[in-house]
Amino acid sequence: MSPSHIEMIPQVLLCGSLLVVLYAYAGYPLVFWEWSLSQRRTVLRASITPPVSIVIAAWNEAPRLAARIENCLKQEYPFDRLEVVVVSDGSSDNTESVVRGCDPCVVRLVTLAARQGKVVALNEGVARATGDFIVFADAGSSSVLRPLPAWWRIFADPSVGALSGELILESDQENTGAEGVGMY
Repeated sequence: MSPSHIEMIPQVLLCGSLLVVLYAYAGYPLVFWEWSLSQRRTVLRASITPPVSIVIAAWNEAPRLAARIENCLKQEYPFDRLEVVVVSDGSSDNTESVVRGCDPCVVRLVTLAARQGKVVALNEGVARATGDFIVFADAGSSSVLRPLPAWWRIFADPSVGALSGELILESDQENTGAEGVGMY
């Protein structure tokens, strides 16, 4: 290798690094923007009311749980097509009492003897749910669920398999970590 070639190595590395950074910040988003424009298609929509299960994993959520269950039950959705499954993940407060105070025809309680974590609790809730569709809701979230009938319209299209929403956490005196999620 000649000395002039050796002197070019740092320049080539710098240019290559700049190209990688440029692609990450500009090229990649442009590729996906172009792809989204070329892949546009009409999603079939129809008014359907499938059986729906709302699954809530709760650990020591007694102070907030009643409001969340009430929020879930205020849906303009046929009661015979809706159920709320609350999984108490080894709660040591009145979480289970709050759920037992609800209509057992619509709100079901699943109790885990020891705390096993949110994923296990959600899996238990899904295993016990009877609905064709599952909605995950957090006990600590006071956000209003959008009207369920509007959600299911897109599931009339057999190519649609999932729907996602936006999680917005609120901060209180005890939970100061919610701001970090918003920054993310």
